[in-house]
Amino acid sequence: MDLGIQGKVALVMASSRGLGRAMAISLAKEGVKVAVTGRNLEDLQQSVELIKAAGGEAFPLQWDLSDIAKVDGLVSQV
Repeated sequence: MDLGIQGKVALVMASSRGLGRAMAISLAKEGVKVAVTGRNLEDLQQSVELIKAAGGEAFPLQWDLSDIAKVDGLVSQV
Protein backbone atom coordinates (compact mmCIF):
# COMPACT_ATOMS: atom_id res chain seq x y z
CA MET A 1 0.00 0.00 0.00
CA ASP A 2 1.35 3.46 -0.86
CA LEU A 3 0.38 5.96 1.82
CA GLY A 4 2.27 8.83 0.14
CA ILE A 5 4.58 9.30 3.12
CA GLN A 6 7.87 8.17 1.59
CA GLY A 7 10.76 10.43 2.54
CA LYS A 8 9.11 11.74 5.71
CA VAL A 9 10.52 11.39 9.23
CA ALA A 10 8.45 9.92 12.06
CA LEU A 11 8.99 9.96 15.80
CA VAL A 12 7.49 6.78 17.23
CA MET A 13 7.31 6.88 21.01
CA ALA A 14 7.67 3.69 23.06
CA SER A 15 8.82 1.77 20.00
CA SER A 16 11.41 -0.49 21.58
CA ARG A 17 8.93 -3.39 21.74
CA GLY A 18 5.38 -4.48 21.00
CA LEU A 19 2.89 -2.32 19.16
CA GLY A 20 5.23 0.69 18.98
CA ARG A 21 7.90 -1.44 17.32
CA ALA A 22 5.34 -2.85 14.87
CA MET A 23 4.20 0.67 13.96
CA ALA A 24 7.80 1.81 13.43
CA ILE A 25 8.49 -1.16 11.14
CA SER A 26 5.31 -0.49 9.16
CA LEU A 27 6.24 3.17 8.68
CA ALA A 28 9.75 2.20 7.60
CA LYS A 29 8.32 -0.18 5.00
CA GLU A 30 6.50 2.86 3.57
CA GLY A 31 9.81 4.69 3.13
CA VAL A 32 9.68 6.76 6.31
CA LYS A 33 12.87 7.38 8.30
CA VAL A 34 11.95 6.42 11.87
CA ALA A 35 13.19 7.69 15.22
CA VAL A 36 12.47 4.98 17.78
CA THR A 37 12.29 5.86 21.48
CA GLY A 38 12.25 3.91 24.70
CA ARG A 39 14.02 3.45 28.01
CA ASN A 40 16.08 0.39 27.15
CA LEU A 41 18.87 1.01 24.64
CA GLU A 42 19.32 -2.70 23.91
CA ASP A 43 15.64 -3.04 22.95
CA LEU A 44 15.91 0.11 20.82
CA GLN A 45 18.91 -1.28 18.97
CA GLN A 46 16.93 -4.44 18.28
CA SER A 47 14.09 -2.34 16.84
CA VAL A 48 16.57 -0.49 14.62
CA GLU A 49 18.01 -3.78 13.36
CA LEU A 50 14.54 -5.15 12.57
CA ILE A 51 13.68 -1.96 10.70
CA LYS A 52 16.91 -2.14 8.71
CA ALA A 53 16.24 -5.81 7.93
CA ALA A 54 12.86 -4.73 6.54
CA GLY A 55 14.63 -2.27 4.23
CA GLY A 56 14.01 0.83 6.32
CA GLU A 57 16.09 3.48 8.02
CA ALA A 58 15.93 4.20 11.76
CA PHE A 59 17.84 5.68 14.66
CA PRO A 60 17.39 5.11 18.39
CA LEU A 61 16.72 7.77 21.01
CA GLN A 62 16.85 6.52 24.58
CA TRP A 63 14.30 8.44 26.59
CA ASP A 64 11.81 7.87 29.40
CA LEU A 65 8.38 9.33 28.63
CA SER A 66 7.99 10.36 32.26
CA ASP A 67 10.76 12.95 31.72
CA ILE A 68 8.52 15.48 29.97
CA ALA A 69 11.12 18.25 30.37
CA LYS A 70 13.22 16.68 27.59
CA VAL A 71 10.50 16.72 24.93
CA ASP A 72 11.81 19.80 23.12
CA GLY A 73 15.33 18.39 22.92
CA LEU A 74 14.04 15.07 21.67
CA VAL A 75 11.99 16.68 18.92
CA SER A 76 14.99 18.82 17.93
CA GLN A 77 17.11 15.68 17.52
CA VAL A 78 14.54 14.18 15.20
